[in-house]
Amino acid sequence: MADLSYPFRLASWHASRFVMHPDKKKNKRNDKIHFGLVGVLTTAALITGVDLDPDATPIDGQNERISSYTQQIDALDDFYTNNVETARETWRTSSLENKDAAEANVNSAHAAFNDHAQDLLMGIYTETGVSETELQGLLQNFTEQVGDISSFEFNDKPFPNIGDAAHLHEAQAQFPSADTEKERAFQIAEAAAGNDGGESIIKTLSPLMGAGVAFAYMLLATMLLAGTGVLGRAEEIAKRPAPKLNRSTGGFKH
Repeated sequence: MADLSYPFRLASWHASRFVMHPDKKKNKRNDKIHFGLVGVLTTAALITGVDLDPDATPIDGQNERISSYTQQIDALDDFYTNNVETARETWRTSSLENKDAAEANVNSAHAAFNDHAQDLLMGIYTETGVSETELQGLLQNFTEQVGDISSFEFNDKPFPNIGDAAHLHEAQAQFPSADTEKERAFQIAEAAAGNDGGESIIKTLSPLMGAGVAFAYMLLATMLLAGTGVLGRAEEIAKRPAPKLNRSTGGFKH
């Protein structure tokens, strides 16, 4: 007759050897393995819980909106070349008596460029008809063609960088209105940037948090098991030799 208890006795022996190995060095090694496993699993859970990807779900009509924003970015790039750079070149080559007027033209062109850039950022940050993935792409294009987002300001505060835009739609819902659309856009950008920064902090600290959880888990588990006598039973089983399969030698009776 088959020894149905053998797999359970063998598993119990291996588990007991892992928890309370007679060899103290191996017991310490197993504790480290257990500690590390709990820490790794906790760290992975923390990272998975906060690691949000931008929403890539397409929204009806977004292709037309994306095309419009792309054209505006291109136009702003051209505006800088044709107006700001041209005005600066005129200032550099102007005569001394015309310097003041030429400088005023540079300042005027640059102010107009900044106003257009802020309006464009305002539109992108408040846009709910485009997926977060596509909005991230638009902001990347803006940075590459127009300039660093933080170089443009609202009320003397630089527009914050919102990372991969994974928190943009959430921030838009958080600020449905404000005194002006520029103020709302800045509030949305600040909230999205704050959430993105918090996500980065948790990712950075997650190994340390995982180690802390692992230590607390091991301490609590040891206390609970010691209180129930499980550790003593495990130590007793661990000291025994590995269980053997009981083989039946008897035949059928006639």
